[in-house]
Parts: sequence; structure tokens; C-alpha cells
Amino acid sequence: MSNDNKGVTKVWYRHDIPNKYTMAYSVTPLEDRLKVDVGLALCSPKDQFSRRMGRNVSTGRLVYKYATYGKHELFLSGRMPQSGYEWRQLEEAVVSTLGLPSSRKLGPLQLELFE
Repeated sequence: MSNDNKGVTKVWYRHDIPNKYTMAYSVTPLEDRLKVDVGLALCSPKDQFSRRMGRNVSTGRLVYKYATYGKHELFLSGRMPQSGYEWRQLEEAVVSTLGLPSSRKLGPLQLELFE
């Protein structure tokens, strides 16, 4: 990593349109587990879902140090995901840990890495 990127964390997003929420998350590998910081934006049932608005709100909650609503810190066992399928498993593990509904269906290997 170059000196220009020190302190910069990659942020990933998950938009769940049927359930009207956006999740921004960053993953930090530790010695024996993964630290996942999550910012969550929930859309009111009366409002139309907007990816842009959800991304802005969830990112704000993720990075704002004093956020009290919609910010979560999780620790999951496993290793840093290497493929797209492993990233989807990580997302599903985070969603299920937070108790959120999921509109995605993974195969029988779901959450295998993170149990």
C-alpha cells in the first residue's frame, strides 16, 4: 500500500431493493477473525427506494465517529474473502447477524466460511 492511501478504508455496498435498505461496510482482517464495520440506511415503507440516498446515508453512518443509530461493529470468524461468492457469503453473514431480511438466495454452502 502506498503512503497516499494510509488511513483510507475500502467501502462496499449492498442495496436490498425489495426490503428497502442499503448497507455500507468495510472489512479489516485481524489475526484470527474479521472486523466488519457497518453503516445502515433503512428506507421508510412510504418512500421510494433510492440507491444514491441510501449510499449517502449508510456511508455517513459508517464513517461518522459519533453515530448512535445505524452503525454496527461486528467480529466474524474466517478469512478475507477472495472471490465474489465469498464476498456474498460475508454479506449474508453480516445481514443475518444484524437480523435483517435478505432477498438474495445462496446455495447450500451459504455462510460456510463464517460459522
